[in-house]
Amino acid sequence: MCREGDVATLKNATWQAIAKLPADMGNVAYLAAWHGNLLVIGLEELGGSLVAHLLDMDTCKWTKVNTPRQYSGHVQTGCFLEI
Repeated sequence: MCREGDVATLKNATWQAIAKLPADMGNVAYLAAWHGNLLVIGLEELGGSLVAHLLDMDTCKWTKVNTPRQYSGHVQTGCFLEI
C-alpha cells in the first residue's frame, strides 16, 4: 500500500512504512509484488510523465525502470504471469 509518500506493509496487524516513494513518483497508479520486489507505476505529477520504480523488499532500495515513450500510456490495470 502507498500512503502519504510511503510504501507500507502489514506486520503484526499494523501497517508500517518500509520505504519512502521515490521523489519523482507523485501519483501512484499501480503496484505489483513478486519474487521479493514491488513494482510501482505512476505519474511524476497529475497529468505528467509516466514513471516506474522497482523496490527490493529485502534491502528497501529503489531501481528506476526505463519506460520507453511507446509504452508509457495510462495504466488502467495490470497482472503478473509467471510461466
